[in-house]
Amino acid sequence: MKSLFKIYSYFGFVIALTVAQSEVEEKFISSKIVPDVLNIPPEASCVVNYSGRVVKIGETLEISKTLMEPSVQFDFDPQEFYTIAMVDPDAPSPNAPAMREFKHWLVVNVQSSSQGASVQGSSGDTLAAYMSPAPLSPAPHRYIVLVYRQPGRMDFDEPIIVKTAGSSALRTNFKVQKFAEKYNLTGPVCGSFFYEQMNKVISL
Repeated sequence: MKSLFKIYSYFGFVIALTVAQSEVEEKFISSKIVPDVLNIPPEASCVVNYSGRVVKIGETLEISKTLMEPSVQFDFDPQEFYTIAMVDPDAPSPNAPAMREFKHWLVVNVQSSSQGASVQGSSGDTLAAYMSPAPLSPAPHRYIVLVYRQPGRMDFDEPIIVKTAGSSALRTNFKVQKFAEKYNLTGPVCGSFFYEQMNKVISL
C-alpha cells in the first residue's frame, strides 16, 4: 500500500517552523514521552501539518482538526529511506494505559523522489493506515509523531492494517522503540507531539 507525504526541501534545509534541539528535548522529557515511549528524545523537531494547520509541538488540538492524514515535513536525505510512526501511549486512559501504545499510523520505506528546491511527493509502504485520534477519556492524550532513518529499503514482517471498524485490536500494545530496534532503525531523527482530549474545544 502507498501513502503520500508532503516533504519540502530547499538545498537540504527544511522550510518550516522548527524547534531548537534543546527545546525538543525539554518538551519530550517534561511531557514524560521520555521515558514512557522513548529512551532518548528525537534529534530534532519535525513539522506535522493537518490541511494547512501546522502543529506546534506540545499544543492541544481539537479532534475535528486531525481527522485527515497529515503531511510530515523533515530534513531528509534523498538517498535514504525513512519510517514514520504516530502513537498514543495514553489509550484508553492516561491513568490506566492498558493499550500503550496505540498505533495510529505507520509508514515505511519513505523516500524523497528527487533532490531540488522542493519535493511534494514521496511514497512509502503503509503498514498501518492512518486512524485519527479519538480519545475516550477527558484527560489529555499524547499523540506522538516520530521519524526514523532506515538502513535502506526494507521488507517488514508486519501485518498490514487497513482502516476498518475491527482494526483497533491490531493496533494496541505496539512499542515503537522495540519496532525500531527490531529493524535497526536510527533515531528518532525527528519528532513532534500534540495533545487531544474528549469533548475539548479549543479557541483558535
